[in-house]
Amino acid sequence: MIDIVLVKEIIEQHISDTELFLVEMTISESNVINIVLDSETNVSIGDCISLSKSIENKLDREVEDYELQVSSSGVGQPLRLARQFGKNVERTVEVLDNKGIKHSGTLKNYNDESVGVEITRNIKLEGKKRKEAVTSIETFRLDEIKSVVVVPDLGRKK
Repeated sequence: MIDIVLVKEIIEQHISDTELFLVEMTISESNVINIVLDSETNVSIGDCISLSKSIENKLDREVEDYELQVSSSGVGQPLRLARQFGKNVERTVEVLDNKGIKHSGTLKNYNDESVGVEITRNIKLEGKKRKEAVTSIETFRLDEIKSVVVVPDLGRKK
């Protein structure tokens, strides 16, 4: 099996001094190397190709055969790292809690233990006949969350 530490070193060396960062890297028992990158701005196909070539130049297929997959953290992929949360503050997110309930709102803050999401809900207030929109920041502990996904802005008017 290919040495995971060696592959991580190759990746870190390649992406140092760039806006790219490693989100996830796995190596299966059958030597399928799967790498997911993200960036403070965007990850181009050229970035993925460049990293792939760098890895291929430093690993010897004659010694150990492998399959290499390099991709970016795409639309609909859950946020995993603090850097991903940080770059998505003020964007619309969907939080799926451990009970299977989805909560949509604007990501306002995050830390090592929780995320704060501004959510507007229609609530029947005491003394009122109709429900009214009430906005509040709800805090979700990370251990209460299955996933947090950025909702793509498709140019909808707010």
